[in-house]
Amino acid sequence: MYIAKSKLVIDHALTVEKNFEFPHENFPFVKPLLSIKKCYGILKITKSQRLIRMDIDLSITAILECSYSLEPFAHELEIHEGMLISDSTSFDEEAISIKGDEINVEEILYALISSSLPLKPVKP
Repeated sequence: MYIAKSKLVIDHALTVEKNFEFPHENFPFVKPLLSIKKCYGILKITKSQRLIRMDIDLSITAILECSYSLEPFAHELEIHEGMLISDSTSFDEEAISIKGDEINVEEILYALISSSLPLKPVKP
């Protein structure tokens, strides 16, 4: 899902509520992450004069590889995160820089999910 920065209205929130998909051909799944089985999200995207704020609420079921048995297992995860997006890194150090007009939402969510997983998951 792509969102055009130029189409966002200043100080008017855009809410996206949907099931996001992460097909293997588009996303580089690296162990211990084997796949993302379910990702239901509610995103609130608000544009200010120079920044775009994304409030992200995700409910995820990821398939991970156990560090001990090497068996796959389902891992439930909830993410509640706020993120700032800018056109340049010089404006705000906390904002991620995305050049051009389009924001690839799944790419941002995939990076957020990947960074939220345990490094050495253990099957329950």
